[in-house]
Amino acid sequence: MLKKSTLQYILFFLLCIDFSVGQVVLDRNQVSALVSNNGQFFRSHEYLVMNQYVVPKDGQSIPIYHSSLWLGATDTENNARISGVRYSLSDLGFFPGPVSSTNKYRDSTYLAIYGESMWKISSETIETHRQNWGSIGYTMPDIIRDWPGNGNSDLGVSANLAPFIDHNSNGIYEPHLGDYPDIRGDEAVYVIFNDLAIQDSTYQNIKLGVEVHAMFYQFSGNPLLDHNTFLQFKVFNRGTENYNDLKLGLYTDFDMGYYEDDYVGCDTNLNLMYVYNQDNYDEDDGYQFGYGSEVPAVAVQTLNNNMRSFAVFTASLSYPYADPVNVNQYMEILNGKWADGSPMVEGGMGYPGSSGSSNVPTRYLFPGNPNDTSQWSMESIYAYPGDVRGVMVMDEENLQSGEFICYDFVFVFAREKGNSRLENVNTLFKTAASLKSFYDSSVIDGCYLYAQSSGRPEIDDFAKIYPNPTDGEVTIEFDSLMNSQIRVLSTSGNELRNQTFNNLRVLTLDLTALPSGIYLIEIQSGDSMTTKKLVMH
Repeated sequence: MLKKSTLQYILFFLLCIDFSVGQVVLDRNQVSALVSNNGQFFRSHEYLVMNQYVVPKDGQSIPIYHSSLWLGATDTENNARISGVRYSLSDLGFFPGPVSSTNKYRDSTYLAIYGESMWKISSETIETHRQNWGSIGYTMPDIIRDWPGNGNSDLGVSANLAPFIDHNSNGIYEPHLGDYPDIRGDEAVYVIFNDLAIQDSTYQNIKLGVEVHAMFYQFSGNPLLDHNTFLQFKVFNRGTENYNDLKLGLYTDFDMGYYEDDYVGCDTNLNLMYVYNQDNYDEDDGYQFGYGSEVPAVAVQTLNNNMRSFAVFTASLSYPYADPVNVNQYMEILNGKWADGSPMVEGGMGYPGSSGSSNVPTRYLFPGNPNDTSQWSMESIYAYPGDVRGVMVMDEENLQSGEFICYDFVFVFAREKGNSRLENVNTLFKTAASLKSFYDSSVIDGCYLYAQSSGRPEIDDFAKIYPNPTDGEVTIEFDSLMNSQIRVLSTSGNELRNQTFNNLRVLTLDLTALPSGIYLIEIQSGDSMTTKKLVMH
C-alpha cells in the first residue's frame, strides 16, 4: 500500500502553486540519489515513482524514503522563526534559487537563470577545462560556462554564490580566463534554495530570511566511499535579523526496504542516527522492495558538528509521537523536546509517564547499541516496528546578518555478506568511524575546499612537504625526477602563486612574503594531482 505521506503529497501537488521543482540524479558510485531544489531530497515529485535513494543502484531497494532540512531560531524579540517541511510543498518550506533582495522571484530573467538552480558536474569535466581552457579548438562545456560563481546584482542576488577557483584573484567568475568550479568528490550536484520566494503575509514574519547552498557529492573507486553520499549545507543569513541560537535539523524518513518493520536509534559518540530492520528478513510490500536476508544498516552522520538531540516519530501513532504539523511543534522538537513541549526521558518510548519510561531527562532517544540488550534501544524494549522517522538536531550556532555557516553530513550504508541485521549495525559503526577519519584527514576548510577526489590518481605517496608549519620557506620532495606545476592558494580559492618546475626531485618555495595563516599547496604532475594544507607562522 502507499504510504500516507505519499497520498498527502499527491493531494497537495494536485492543488499546486506556481513554482517548479527541479530534480537530478547523482549516481557516480553505487548509490543512485535523487536531488531536489526545494530542501527536500531523495523523493520523486512524480506520481507513484518511489525508489529514489537506491543502494546498491543496480537494485530496487531503498533504505531512505525522504530527507529534508529544518532550520529554526528566535529573533531579537524572542519570536520563533522556522523554515522546514516534511513532505508537502508549503509556505514554511524552501523554494528554488537565491534570495532576491528586490523580490524578483517571478521576473522572467530570474526564472531563466535561477528557475532550476541545480548544477551537476564531474571532476573530469573540471580537470579538462583546467588543462585546456586556453587551447585552440577547446569548446567550453555549458556546465562550466553556466556555473553560478557570481549572482546577478540587477536581480538583487548576492554577488558571490557557488565556490570557484579564481585564476586571477579578481573575485569574478571568468571561465574563459581559466577559472573553474570548486567541488568536492568525483561528481557533485550543487543546489541553491531560499525561504523567501513566496511572500505570503501569513508566513512573512516566521521565515528566517536564509539562502541555502547544498552540495551533494560522491566518490567512486574506493571501497570505503563507494556506497555513501556526502552532503554539505552552507546557510547564508540574507536577512536583517541576527540569530544567536540557530538550530539545524535533518529530518529523515527511513524505509529499510519494506517500511513497516524498521527500528531506529542514535549514537552520540559517532554523532549519527541510524535505521536497522526489526527482523532478519526484509520483505517486499508491492510498491517497495525489501533487502531480503541481506539486510543492511544505514545512518546519517554529522561530520563537523555535534548532534544536540535526536527525536523519533512513528506514522502509526498519534500526537505527540507523530510528525510535527505547525511552527510551535517544529520548534519544540528542534529544542530537544516532544512536539507538545514535554521533555524527552530515558526508558520506554521516551515520553514522560509512558510504559517503561523514567524521570531522567535526555535529548537522545534510543542511544544504546541494539546488540547489547542492557542498553536502551528499540530492540531492547521490544518496540512495535513501523514506519519510523527521525530528526537529528545540530548544536546551536550564531548566524549574524550577512554571515554564513556550514554543516557536513554523510549518508552511510553498511552491509557485509553473511552478517545478521544486528551484526551490520556494528559494521555501520565501524564504517562511520572510518568515514569520519577520512573526512578529518581530507577537509582543508570546512566551508571551502576539499582534498582531491579519490577517483583521481594522487602523488601523496611520493611527494613530501616540509617543514609544516613553516616560517616562510617550504621544501617539496619527490621520490624521483619530475615535471610539476605548483600552485599556492588561499583557503577561499584565490591563486597566489603559480610556478612550473622541470626535471626536479627537490624544489624550494619562498613564501616569506605571505602573511601568517593557512594556505593550500596544489601539486600536479601529468594527470596526477594532490592538495596539501600548509600553515604559515
